[in-house]
Amino acid sequence: MSTFAVFGMSENWAREEAKEHTNTYKMENGKMVERTIAEWELAVEVEVARIMAGKKCVRLSPMFDAPPVRAAVHGDGQGQHRLSRLEDSHEGGAGRRQEQADLECQNRRAKGRVR
Repeated sequence: MSTFAVFGMSENWAREEAKEHTNTYKMENGKMVERTIAEWELAVEVEVARIMAGKKCVRLSPMFDAPPVRAAVHGDGQGQHRLSRLEDSHEGGAGRRQEQADLECQNRRAKGRVR
C-alpha cells in the first residue's frame, strides 16, 4: 500500500505561521522597542505575503492510505473486471483458520511434541 497527502501552501497556514514567528518587538538603534498592535498586525501581513510568494510547501491534509492497484482492476488478462480471490479463501474466514490452528496445537500436545 502507498500513502498520499495534499501538499502546497494555503493563506491560512501562512497566516498561522506568521503569527507564531512574528516578534512583538522591533530593533531600533540597537534597542528593543515594543510594537503596537497595529504595527504587529502589519508585520504579520508582510510575513504572510513573504511566505505566500515563496516556494515552501507544507502538508495540507492528513496522510491517506491508497489501496493497492491490481492488474485485474485495469483489465489485464482474462480475469478482466474481477478481483482475484485470496489463496486460502476456500478454507473459510479468519475464525475458521484459527479453529484449525487450535486443533493442530491440541493434536501436537496430545502426541507430546509441544509442552
